[in-house]
Amino acid sequence: MHADEDLGDICTLQEQRKVSENLTLNHTRVLYVLKDTVANRKLRRHHVTVHEHENGTLSICHAGRAIPFRAHAKDEARISQGAIVEHTRLGVALGWIAERQRLRDLERLTNPKVSIRQKKRIRATAGLTA
Repeated sequence: MHADEDLGDICTLQEQRKVSENLTLNHTRVLYVLKDTVANRKLRRHHVTVHEHENGTLSICHAGRAIPFRAHAKDEARISQGAIVEHTRLGVALGWIAERQRLRDLERLTNPKVSIRQKKRIRATAGLTA
């Protein structure tokens, strides 16, 4: 081991990642945004090394220099169906859509070409009784 080598950096999981035009890179389903500096702008379209330390922390380096960054989780952008906030116009629109779907399901139930199995599925998903 040389005097300029750090044992802590050697004993990490290291992966190469390419920096995008927007100073971002992906690692383990997380988008990392590099700090917007003149030195970091020169890293666009270049590869950097992501060090994953034993304690779970990350560091991003290029040519021996640590690069400041922040994490932006991709999964936070997903919205669950129950998270929709009530809104007067939205409530009216969703009510109209629900009524249209109910009428469509009732119309499908009267169709003689629909099998009994399909009718049971329509009733189950629409919450209709027999």
